[in-house]
Amino acid sequence: HKALTTIRKSGARLLNLINDILDAASMRKGKLVIKQEKVNLARVVDDAVELCQPLAKRNVKIVNALPRHMPPLLGDTGRIIQIFHNLIGNSCKFTHAGSISVKATIIDQEVEVAVSDTGIGIPEDKFKQIFRAFEQVDMSSTRKYGGTGLGLTLVKQLVEAHGGTIGVKSKLGAGTTF
Repeated sequence: HKALTTIRKSGARLLNLINDILDAASMRKGKLVIKQEKVNLARVVDDAVELCQPLAKRNVKIVNALPRHMPPLLGDTGRIIQIFHNLIGNSCKFTHAGSISVKATIIDQEVEVAVSDTGIGIPEDKFKQIFRAFEQVDMSSTRKYGGTGLGLTLVKQLVEAHGGTIGVKSKLGAGTTF
């Protein structure tokens, strides 16, 4: 049973990696299509949390703190799941204890979403570079934590393709919020 679970998790991670690489190539060519459909954000985050739960360490809780009464958004459900999968997946990678939470507030007809963790944090001088392709905070951490350095680049492009913006707040040793 444990071997099957490991195979399933590895397959899901490989599929996500392949999709990220294909999407990055499509974005570079300007060919990525963003659908406009009604999106139930709380349900999308539930799906992303379910996808990422196996990636979380045992003593890390992932919480969907979105209000259930939020009006539907216009966007591409699949791409929005991809955004959350990348953000929550990163948080799982760098959070060894504590929690990862997803919250949202409506401000002037726009939704502001925050994915926060109690992980290792990011030094302020690295904030800009983490959104560049194949960049990571500390390239030596690539061996320790894995990853291609494409996730946040893709997240930024997908958020912008939906007409949004993304930023980061972080303190070393105290966690990160995107």
